[in-house]
Amino acid sequence: MAVANLEERILHMLREENEMLREQVRQLKQQLVEGGKNAPLSWGLTDRERRLYAHMASRELVTRESCMAVMYGHMIAPPDPKIIDVWLCKLRRKLARQGVEIVTHWGVGWSLAQKSARAA
Repeated sequence: MAVANLEERILHMLREENEMLREQVRQLKQQLVEGGKNAPLSWGLTDRERRLYAHMASRELVTRESCMAVMYGHMIAPPDPKIIDVWLCKLRRKLARQGVEIVTHWGVGWSLAQKSARAA
């Protein structure tokens, strides 16, 4: 009986810890894109492209690691980190039509820039 009671208490503690950790992950995900601009629907971005754009718009520079966290942080076995290059390529084309450029900072990450501001 004492063993069953101990197992129940441990199980209860693990459930509480699990809930706490889930809430922390939710809050961290929200912070990654907090303050990010929402792209207009007319831009035709997919959900993942929209998430990546919001992440990029919320900071001066994004890294591959931060993009992976935003795009695939919830997965147990995320895809190869090079997938970010694919998403950036797709997003780059769509944003170019809107006058927004994705600037590559070799070996560091990427940032957003208005084309008109860059030409000045």
